[in-house]
Formats: sequence, structure tokens, C-alpha cells
Amino acid sequence: MAVRDSEHQRVFKLSERSKRIEPFHVMEILRLANSLEQGGQKVIHLELGEPSFASPEPVVEAGRQALKAGLTQYTRAIGIDALRQAVANYYQQQMNVDLDWHRVAITAGASSGLLMALAALLDNGDSLLLSDPGYPCYPNYAELLGVKVRYMALQESQGFKLDRAILEQYWQADSKAVLLASPANPTGARIALNDLANMAEFVRARHGALLVDEIYQGLNYGSNTRLESVLQVADDAIVINSFSKFFGMTGWRIGWSVLPEGLMPTMEKLAQNLTISPATLSQYAAIAAFSAESLAIAEQRRQAFEVRRNYLLGELRRLDFGIAVEPEGAFYIYANVENFSQDSFEFCQHLLTSEGVAVTPGLDFSLSHHKRFVRFSYTANMEQLQEAVFRIERFLKSRR
Repeated sequence: MAVRDSEHQRVFKLSERSKRIEPFHVMEILRLANSLEQGGQKVIHLELGEPSFASPEPVVEAGRQALKAGLTQYTRAIGIDALRQAVANYYQQQMNVDLDWHRVAITAGASSGLLMALAALLDNGDSLLLSDPGYPCYPNYAELLGVKVRYMALQESQGFKLDRAILEQYWQADSKAVLLASPANPTGARIALNDLANMAEFVRARHGALLVDEIYQGLNYGSNTRLESVLQVADDAIVINSFSKFFGMTGWRIGWSVLPEGLMPTMEKLAQNLTISPATLSQYAAIAAFSAESLAIAEQRRQAFEVRRNYLLGELRRLDFGIAVEPEGAFYIYANVENFSQDSFEFCQHLLTSEGVAVTPGLDFSLSHHKRFVRFSYTANMEQLQEAVFRIERFLKSRR
């Protein structure tokens, strides 16, 4: 495969590795949505996982003050000490985890932290265990690193939850690490602390690594809204987190990792080479995310998400979408569309072109059952969600 540069008429030969990287299939939906909007159609976006709220004002003001103070130079590759300490204090105050701040690395979003952690732990030919369904970037990170992926099939009837029994079923001699998410994208499933403890024990006994993506930490709903972290039950787990979702700072591209002390020199070395340092302005702004005012705003928004979740969940079930277990976290509903279509991508395309409602097909999240599922994001406001439900119901009636 080659790519032609139209301006200079050069042909570039692409690497085999790059060819194996899958695109976000939802981007095809987004391109179509943008095209429709340019043509004057009003599109309701339920496809992307980005909060509809702007960053909290204390965060924005802290960014302004840092800019005025001229804080625009490089920082240490793993971040400024003040933010690393603030992260550690957050675990202590909110989750009763006694965390040494020297184990915290500030990263350029959760994505860079995860990529560097995998690079530190895995060699060519090692296998990484991932959930199916799961976040689509995970296997692409493995592909870039020459790491094999083994998918653990999760069951709809069990709420798409991973536990030790499933992990034991898929772990093999070449398995070196398992990467899981709680709350999870796309299902909204949370893993109970006792299950995390049991999986950590299993992996530890096999000299492997447990990596937990907690990027949706704090966005919890239902009877248990407590902040929880794997670090409460497994001090040697590797945590990947971000200021994007709960704290509403997607565009600031700032996150953190918590690692065992022995991994920190390697993490810093990789960061020095791959990212130089996280964005300085974003780091100073992120300190303000832990202020009492910002945390109060984040909690108000969590409550708003829960109202949206409850509304959309009830309406989708009324319309006969299959939702075996209600999501407990994040801001997604992973719904079975077998009652309406045998091809979720076709379903999403037709819903968008006929009614202007954009949702994500399961192709981005699963190999085994992607044609049966779509993901609804309830980041839009209630007025938009209500209009979306009206349009979806009209669309379903038109297909009967």
C-alpha cells in the first residue's frame, strides 16, 4: 500500500505496522454527521465520549494565571511536584489510599501514560489480555509495540463484567499483563473491589502486571457512588487516569499514572524521549481541579449525568433496545439492536441520515458481537436527549 502526496506527486510506502492500525469507525459516522450539518441539518451527537460541559471556571482561571505568570517553559518529564502531590492528596482524602506522591507521573493525557506503561512492561511476542468489548485504542497500542493481544469475551447476561474466573480462562504462558477498565467504555460496567483484589492476586502470582484504566473514575451511579480505585486493594497495580472525563478537561490533554516505585525511572526515561513533558499550562490548571469549588462542580455534573442516564436508559428500554444490565459508570449505554437490525453500522448510518441522530456502531468496541450493539453517549443535555428519543422512535416506526 502506498500513499500519494498530491502536491509533490511523491509516493510513500507505508509501514506494515501502520496498515494494521484500525481507525475509529465512529469517525465515519462523525464525517457523515458533519457533512449533514454543513448542509443545514440539525444533528444530535450521541456518538462521542466528551462531556458537554466546559471546563470548571476555577480550572480555567488557574490556566489564565499561569499564562500571565509566564509559566510556559518545559517541566520535568513526569510533571511538576505540586500536581503530583495534589494527585496523591486526592487519593488520601477521597479514597483513604496512602499514596507516596513520588509514585505519580503526570502525563500528556491518559493515552500517553498507558502507551508508556505498556512499553515499559511488554516485549515483542508477549501477550496482553484485553476485554471484548473494550476501548478500541488498546489493541492498537499493542500493535505498535509488537505485543500480541488475547481477547477475553465478556457476556451480556453478566453485565459485561470481568472477574478472576474469566481471567484464569484466558491467561497463558506468554501472558504478561492484563489491561482492564472500571468504569468501562463502552459498557459502563464497574468491577467490584473484591474482584479487582482477586484478579490482582492471580496476576501477581504469575509475575504479571495488572493495569487498570480509571479514566471514568468518579462518574458512578446507582446505589454505590463512592470513589473507588484498585489501589485500595492492590498497591502494586498500575493505574491510568485523566483529568478529561470527571474533571471536564478533555482538550487540556493532561492525565496521570500511578506506578510501583521501581517502574518510575523507566517511565520518566520514556517520557523524556516520547513527550518531553506534559503541557505546562495544563498542569497548573489541573491543580485547581482538586479545589473544593471544582470538586463541587464535578459532583453537580455527575448528578446531571445520572439524571440523563436514568432518562435515556428508561426510554431505550421502552423502545425495545436490549439492555441486560444498567450501566453503573462512565456516560455510555451499550445497547443491543437485534430487534431492529442485524448490522449495527447500517443501523447507525440510517439513523443518522434519516433522523440526524449520531450514535456509535459496535464495530469500534468488539470483534465477537459488534453487529449486535451500538453505544449511546449521554453527554448531550436533557433537551437534546429528549429530541433524540423522539427522532429514534420515529425512525424505528419507519422501519417496521
